[in-house]
Amino acid sequence: MASQNNNVLRNTAHIPKFDGSNFHTWKFGLILLLRNHVSQQIVLDIEKLPAEPKNAKGIVTNNAMPIKTWHQPDTLASNYIYATVTDKMREYFNCETSAAMRIRLSTRFTFRTMANKGQLWSQFYEYQFNQSHDILANITSVENLVLQLKDLEETITEVQTTNKIVSILPSQFQHFRVVWDTYKKSEQTMELLTLRLLAEERRMDAVKREIPREPSPKRTSKSVEALAVMNQYRRGSYRVGRHN
Repeated sequence: MASQNNNVLRNTAHIPKFDGSNFHTWKFGLILLLRNHVSQQIVLDIEKLPAEPKNAKGIVTNNAMPIKTWHQPDTLASNYIYATVTDKMREYFNCETSAAMRIRLSTRFTFRTMANKGQLWSQFYEYQFNQSHDILANITSVENLVLQLKDLEETITEVQTTNKIVSILPSQFQHFRVVWDTYKKSEQTMELLTLRLLAEERRMDAVKREIPREPSPKRTSKSVEALAVMNQYRRGSYRVGRHN
């Protein structure tokens, strides 16, 4: 039992714990993990618990192997879900299956988000580029807001998303905006925008790492003459006559 618990903790260590606000990040990490197991279809409530086997007279038989086979991956998935949520979120669990646990968390998150639908739109429109984060982190922040709005069946297009990201780019990306506007509307996809921005960020980082050699200042005839005059003043050659 201890070995099984250790395996669960080790396998879920990379997944951010669901705390009530990061539902999409948590769900994405969990589904990726479960893809390696038959548990995924069970968690998504696609593969349901088999009915108890009964004979022709409707009497339950002892052939419960299909049910036992189903419960094994379901138990594993339940452990994964339990291990990847905070103690506060665990208080909402009163479920018998992993699918019920996922639905409970999803429902709570959705109702909480619906109450803040207007706030989500405000966050989307008012989001500003975070200079302390890289370009990909800023793109992800916008995409997370879009996902939350879509979960509430709000209509938000890819064009709106790309326009939002381009509009918040800092001044050093000014030339990128000009280039981006030259693309056809059909080409202005999130995938292309992300690739181009990452490439531009790498280019600018490479430029920053270069140490430019400053050329030594050239002395013009006037600067040489001025330097000579200064030296003459220092030696007293231009000293005015003595006063008696």
